Amino acid sequence: MRSRLAPWALTACTLLGCSNVDVVAVASMDASVQPRDAGSVCDGVGPPVIVGDTGRALCGGGVAERSFRYALCSCSAIALSTTITTDVFDSRSGPYMAPGGRGGAVGSNGDVMLSSPMSFGGSLWIGGAGGLRSPGSGSPVTVGGELRSAGPVGTGSALTVDLDAHVAGDVTASELTIGGELVTPAGAVVMAGTERISSRRTDAVSVPAPCDCDPSVLLDVAGLVAAASTDNDNAASSIDATALDGYDGDTRLTLPCGRFFFDGVSGTGDLTLEINGRAAVYVRGDLSSGGALRVEIAAGAELDLFVDGVLASASEVAFGSPEHPASARLYLGGSGAVNLTGTSRFAGNVYAPRASLQTSGALEVFGSLFVGGIAASGGVEVHYDAAVLDVGADCPPEPGTCESCRDCRNQACVGGACVPCTSSAQCCSPLSCIAGRCQIEPF
Repeated sequence: MRSRLAPWALTACTLLGCSNVDVVAVASMDASVQPRDAGSVCDGVGPPVIVGDTGRALCGGGVAERSFRYALCSCSAIALSTTITTDVFDSRSGPYMAPGGRGGAVGSNGDVMLSSPMSFGGSLWIGGAGGLRSPGSGSPVTVGGELRSAGPVGTGSALTVDLDAHVAGDVTASELTIGGELVTPAGAVVMAGTERISSRRTDAVSVPAPCDCDPSVLLDVAGLVAAASTDNDNAASSIDATALDGYDGDTRLTLPCGRFFFDGVSGTGDLTLEINGRAAVYVRGDLSSGGALRVEIAAGAELDLFVDGVLASASEVAFGSPEHPASARLYLGGSGAVNLTGTSRFAGNVYAPRASLQTSGALEVFGSLFVGGIAASGGVEVHYDAAVLDVGADCPPEPGTCESCRDCRNQACVGGACVPCTSSAQCCSPLSCIAGRCQIEPF
């Protein structure tokens, strides 16, 4: 039985792979280690726990909940020369059926520059002072939720916002439709060939950065990988840490429940990882495949994949199952580019706030993307799985005190305590306060 770790490290069962007598070691704010009975994680009971970015003891599910609130969130400008669409579904009610529901918010801490038609099924939050620019006359922009922009909004085509629009600057469009209220600061100019605006109000507009990109709150992926290099279940499952370093030819590796460390993953040929239980996989360096890269997750299984570099594949990437995307999470700690040259499908949630996602082929995502930046020249579709907002249901109780909604699994933090919300301003964006709980709008 494991009962202690290095003081700053993960858990003794880190993330996953406990037996009935194992103990999850939870690091407190002062980095001491306190034991907690976790039940049998491999039987689906008890949460995986990791030490997160704030020094608090954080449940893996809680980390996923707060990291993947948006269908697409970018730490820098979003520049798209291809069509992007987002919508929403809930895998707990069944697989995705086209078309999805209204939802799937997009957030950018920088500007948003568009040169093709865009359909955002949910809200669009823009934290950059340059706001939204879409100069093409044949590039209509549709926002299925709210539009919140820290700068002006200008398009040479039609702009349609189903709900409210809060814009810190001028608004220009050939056709302007606002289903709710348009709020702009004093002196802002609204110019449109055709206007359909339910109501207008003049007020100051402030839009905080929607994506949690501050270095002080980013997940220390490299630290988690380093900890797993000396505390893992490789030996118990006869897994060689170097088994995938320089693999040659088409390779398949099946992993059961547990936490497994690999000292490098690269080689020639197709690589397939088959996950049959609640697994955490840690990779030192890049996750690189000379051929196709496929990650298959069985029904009832879960995967948290931590890579302290970036992802690279010379061919197709197929990650996870579209039937249960919330059970797959990929965390990339590298700061380089993630280049996807072929047609790719991610059925899971991708965390890469230090890296830039660059695509030249079509990309379809069942889940969400949290990236440092994105430049896409192939079509992008993101079908947000709302189930990811509840994957921390088995997490330990919330801490006694909080500093923000991030410490409360996206819920309201008022007076240092996690409490039911009374307004959407208390929720982590883009969630809304509905019946005392921060959640996405019904779809």
